[in-house]
Amino acid sequence: MNKILHSVAALPAHAKFVAGVLLAFLLVLLLLAAGRMLSWYAEGSQRLQYAEPRIARLLGFAESVETLRESSEHIGQRLEALAFPPTMDLASTGATAQQQVRRLAEAAGLGVTGSQVLGPTGHEGFQEIRIDVTASGTMEGVEQVLLGLREARPLILVRSVEVTPVLNRRQPTAQNVALSLRVSVLKLQ
Repeated sequence: MNKILHSVAALPAHAKFVAGVLLAFLLVLLLLAAGRMLSWYAEGSQRLQYAEPRIARLLGFAESVETLRESSEHIGQRLEALAFPPTMDLASTGATAQQQVRRLAEAAGLGVTGSQVLGPTGHEGFQEIRIDVTASGTMEGVEQVLLGLREARPLILVRSVEVTPVLNRRQPTAQNVALSLRVSVLKLQ
């Protein structure tokens, strides 16, 4: 090291100046490179800190994939039990639901005087098919049909019930009523 300093000291003044400028340039270049590396490291650390919660969440999902898959299958089975399958077309779904409601009313002792399937209403993931039914019979029959609708599968949603008394001149003690029933069924998409 001592020899290097002697040889630099022996150089002429303009050579010392060039060596000094060259050395300063190399130092500035080294500082710029070090600064750039520190900046790159800081940006990487910041990105990593920003991504850590997301990575942890993804790792949590990856660990619970099987549980999520089982849950999804279970929910799918429950949905299929509550709604008509997506493989049925709308016309046959409406007709099947209409026949189901008519059968429930007739089994409860009501005389069905009319029924109509209304157009479907689209929702996210399913379609709602509305059905209007008119029938007549006793209050016990109305009670039975409402209980039967509650137990029906696929699920039949009661939108409105109108019960109007009807005079029966042959049997004044029997309470007959006219029933106007609006129900909906769901069809998966």
